[in-house]
Amino acid sequence: MARYEFNDEKSSKFWEIEMSGSEVTTRWGKIGTDGQSKTKELGDEAAARKEYDKLVKSKTKKGYVLAEDGAEESTTSVAAGANAELEAVIEANLSDPDAYLVYADWLQEQGDPRGEFIALQNKLRENPDDANAKKASDAFLAANQGALCGDFAEALAMQRGYRKDKFVLELEWFMGFIKSVNFETGYYDRAGNGTTEDAVKIFSSIINHPSGRFIQSIEVGDIWTDEMLDFSEIANALGNGPKTLRKLSIERSEFDISGVTCDVGMSGAASPFSGGCPNLREVLIEAGDLSIGKVNLPEVRDFRLQSGGLPASTVKEVAAATWPKLTTLHLWLGDEEYGASASIEDLGPIFEGKNLPSVTHLGLMNTELSNEICEALPGAAIAAQLEVLDLSMGTMTTEGAQALVNGKSSFPNLKRLNVDDNSISEEGQALLKDFCAEVTIGDQEDEEDRYVSVGE
Repeated sequence: MARYEFNDEKSSKFWEIEMSGSEVTTRWGKIGTDGQSKTKELGDEAAARKEYDKLVKSKTKKGYVLAEDGAEESTTSVAAGANAELEAVIEANLSDPDAYLVYADWLQEQGDPRGEFIALQNKLRENPDDANAKKASDAFLAANQGALCGDFAEALAMQRGYRKDKFVLELEWFMGFIKSVNFETGYYDRAGNGTTEDAVKIFSSIINHPSGRFIQSIEVGDIWTDEMLDFSEIANALGNGPKTLRKLSIERSEFDISGVTCDVGMSGAASPFSGGCPNLREVLIEAGDLSIGKVNLPEVRDFRLQSGGLPASTVKEVAAATWPKLTTLHLWLGDEEYGASASIEDLGPIFEGKNLPSVTHLGLMNTELSNEICEALPGAAIAAQLEVLDLSMGTMTTEGAQALVNGKSSFPNLKRLNVDDNSISEEGQALLKDFCAEVTIGDQEDEEDRYVSVGE
């Protein structure tokens, strides 16, 4: 039975409810006693579901909250259809609470519990430190998981305490809808007994549920399964949205990067980068075997690919991308031993600024091509528009530093240069010290130990 409790200065009471077929059973009394119970026959299951929801709503309105050790309720509530016109108003200004409240009124008229959930979350938004408002919102969510969570209800429950062989899901809600998603395997589960199919099923159920209509941020971490880490299907599950997505981060934390795959748009599939998520502003993908397919992101500002061995084909996909508002581009090119195959010629379109009209922050990092990049950048078209240049984590020597200094006039707008973690001698470091207003030298390796920072 789902257990709710009410505590104030005068009383401490419990109330429990359970539905079985067409029957609803309740039990209530003072905490510490067995209380009394009652079973009501409603005639059919639909009527029982309606009665169940009505009673739970009544109790939560009176201040009863779901006990921490209470059983999870049956997912019984039924959502109404969507109102495309009102959703469009929200989509136009995702942070405007008034747009959600108007939608809440319509939803409540349809008998959709999301309408009341929006109202409860608005009280929490207005008073974020109000413990009672948070309890009421959490209790209502727990009592209406059928409508508000659907197939991902079990995964959502895992965030209360990590359990083996389960995927952990952390959600941030705003005005009755999911605002951000953090998805990975439970911290203590390293057995790898799940499957990629399990992970994709849970992930897809979130983004395709009405609660995911206005997701703005998705962060995917290590998915520990019985297979190697492959983010491809997770990424391509976003081929049809959400259209409101602003930030996408797919990043391993404990796997060796060389064993991680992420093929976005694999086999010509719909992709978040080719229409699925047209309002993306910020993207970070980390993998060894990494491909991004066709890219058309009219709103993206910050795009980062982190790899220990970026293929030449992916560099060419970057060069061919359409992203007129992009200001920050970072590429970890990697080590040839781990799959890096781009040549300095493959980087040519980037040096010439093709399809990069707004880029002011450029990172060509973690690469064996560091010295060649230092020789090619001065005089290249993109140099004049750069404000930040990051050449860290690579194999630059004093030769590369000298090439940059010789072409210093090509960087009239440069404010910051980062050459941390290369192999630049003290002489080369001295050359770069006054290259621009802010130069990060950091730690340098001996030249005979030249290698990229991240390969495997």
